[in-house]
Amino acid sequence: GIVRPNLRIMTPSTDLRSNNTTATVSLPSALVEPYDAKNYDLSVEWYNREGSAISVGLFKKTISNFFGNAIEICPQGDPLVVDILGSDITRTDTTDGGFTCTQNEPFLNDDGEFVTRDVVVNQRMNSPAEIELNGVELAIQQKLDFLPYPWNGFGGVFNYTYIDQDSDDDVNDDINRLYKVAPESFNLIGYYENDGFSLRVAYNWKDDSLLRATNTYLGLLPRTQKASGRLDAVASYKIDSNFKVFL
Repeated sequence: GIVRPNLRIMTPSTDLRSNNTTATVSLPSALVEPYDAKNYDLSVEWYNREGSAISVGLFKKTISNFFGNAIEICPQGDPLVVDILGSDITRTDTTDGGFTCTQNEPFLNDDGEFVTRDVVVNQRMNSPAEIELNGVELAIQQKLDFLPYPWNGFGGVFNYTYIDQDSDDDVNDDINRLYKVAPESFNLIGYYENDGFSLRVAYNWKDDSLLRATNTYLGLLPRTQKASGRLDAVASYKIDSNFKVFL
């Protein structure tokens, strides 16, 4: 399967945002390719009675060509950068292992002074890393309609999923991964339906999951969303074929 990039990020032209000290250049990203996944699934299912089933499934997914941003780039001599800035840029490595990227031509600021501006270059790209997901799924759905009245209205559903996520990029393992995917999660539902009356109670739980960094206020590194559960309940009574009351 494939997933295409969001059309809003596939900009066909170069964009410049600047002030007196910094120029931010966003290079075109129209050539970003879809990311693709190879999926392998194996399951065993047993339908023990009408409306009931028990199944166990194994799956493996290999995902590649993830969308990302090129990091730490300062493309000297790039004609698109030169065209939009009006001059070339220079990369200078620093003693701490980083670098500075500056505009060659001095910039006339609002105070009428010529200054050397820092340049930040952004570019959307396909990540070379691959992500592999291995997991197991267990599902049980059981109606208890074989019990005598009124217990024959009871039933339940249980789903459990375990996912192991691994990236071939150990350096950027927290970047090249699927976000909001918990290693473990389960849903437990119990219900009763008889004589027009219906009651359903559901509990959903998911383990810790990683959230993508979105802005400097929340931090530039991924964050962990703690494990959480949610309990929901709904009840209804069918008065006749035209009216039903919910609670």
